[in-house]
Amino acid sequence: MSFISTDFLLFLLLAVFSYHLLPDRHKWKHLLVFSLFFYACTGLRHLFLLLVLSLVDFLAALRIDRSSTTAGKHRILALGVGLNVAVLVVFKYSGFLLATIDATLGRLGILPTIPAPDILLPLGISYYIFKKISYLIDVYRGNDPPVKSLGRFYLYVFYFPEIIAGPIDRAGRLIPQFRQTDGFDRDGLVRGGQQLVWGLFKKLVIADRLAKTVTVVYENPSAYPGPTLLLATLFFSIQIYCDFSGYSDMAIGIGRMLGHRLADNFNRPYFAVSVADFWNRWHISLSTWLRDYLFLPISFALSRRIKSARVWRLRTEVFVYLTAAFLTMVLCGLWHGSGTTFLVWGALHGLFLGVSFLTRRSRRRLKKRLGIRKASRFNHALQVTLTFITVTFAWIFFRAASLADGMTVVGRLFSGYDGLLSSGGLKSALIVGDASTEFFLSLLGILVLMIFETLQPRIGISRTFRRIPLALRWMILYTGILFILVFGVHDVEVFIYELF
Repeated sequence: MSFISTDFLLFLLLAVFSYHLLPDRHKWKHLLVFSLFFYACTGLRHLFLLLVLSLVDFLAALRIDRSSTTAGKHRILALGVGLNVAVLVVFKYSGFLLATIDATLGRLGILPTIPAPDILLPLGISYYIFKKISYLIDVYRGNDPPVKSLGRFYLYVFYFPEIIAGPIDRAGRLIPQFRQTDGFDRDGLVRGGQQLVWGLFKKLVIADRLAKTVTVVYENPSAYPGPTLLLATLFFSIQIYCDFSGYSDMAIGIGRMLGHRLADNFNRPYFAVSVADFWNRWHISLSTWLRDYLFLPISFALSRRIKSARVWRLRTEVFVYLTAAFLTMVLCGLWHGSGTTFLVWGALHGLFLGVSFLTRRSRRRLKKRLGIRKASRFNHALQVTLTFITVTFAWIFFRAASLADGMTVVGRLFSGYDGLLSSGGLKSALIVGDASTEFFLSLLGILVLMIFETLQPRIGISRTFRRIPLALRWMILYTGILFILVFGVHDVEVFIYELF
């Protein structure tokens, strides 16, 4: 049941309406029933699997808390985390691993036939596995007490706004909100509805329209010249942002309508001034998860093991940062998918972070010699532009169907510009097929997005919107809904990050 389906709209209206009619003490039970039903629509087998796994994690957290020795706590934690990782590997990576083994043996002259497993990937598995792992680790570290109510823990795992594609909320942040209900929150209901509509706009009007060009070009990149490939790559950069942040806006908006404040997931990532800053703004709940449960533990483990002051002529702290950042980003790539394209995408981001860290002083000296002040608008615009180009280049491999296709795009990206300014040259390069209307609607959507994100930190569009007369607010909201109905693309019911 997709967020952009008619079935979900009816489901949501019933869930929200009945939620606010119930006494406060029963509201979490109501949400649990609706969340279980929502996930059951994806398949009863997967529902049963998640119920059993979550029960094991619930009991493991209680055992960790009751264990009197550090070794005992560590052993239970290792078993709990290991089980979650094993489930993720079996469902998400077994086909990739078996294919890799098969190919490796084939190169060695051994020609076995390893059948690819026919395993249906449970919806949202990457998200709820990470939620449960962070819960176990936080209980082990003493950051959060274990949940004593199995029902509330199930609600944390199954909470329907988040389970498909996040945000990856921590238990210590979300579960207390299930206990604290303050009656009907009209303002939260309205603001949540507004954010839901904005998410729909980004998904249906911008992302899905851009996808039409991106899909056609990336299905056969060798058939298109550099300008068309560049346009499709730029379009995908905006598409994936609007698709995923649109989902996050919808999830956060739905949570707000139910009286809960879910974790923010995006903060204008394409205004980042470095790749590190990009990851502070993009998929924030995942990037902070990677920082707390991968990057920092890897860094601490390496620091304890390395006793020398330098490693390969690098100061130990520099070597530790570079290694931990690279490994974290490679694992981030693998989290998104089992293909080599995701591995390359993650490795590129690890490389970008490393190069940025190693050259930070050289870049400062160069700018000083060129007379570029750090606080100048030119320097800020230069950093934002270079970061966007860098991130967009990496998106090529994220989107490409194979590593070969990705290399084809890179190889052809800077060719085919001859005659671009001739009569009809620009149109043939930028407009795929005969979709001139689609092209201009795409540009219009991007323009609306840029205006909104440019003005948001300056004038606070949300605050300004609340100050205008009520009648005008409703007129703007209804106009937005009408715009979505007329100009939205309504034949796609899948979000990109649902696939991960």
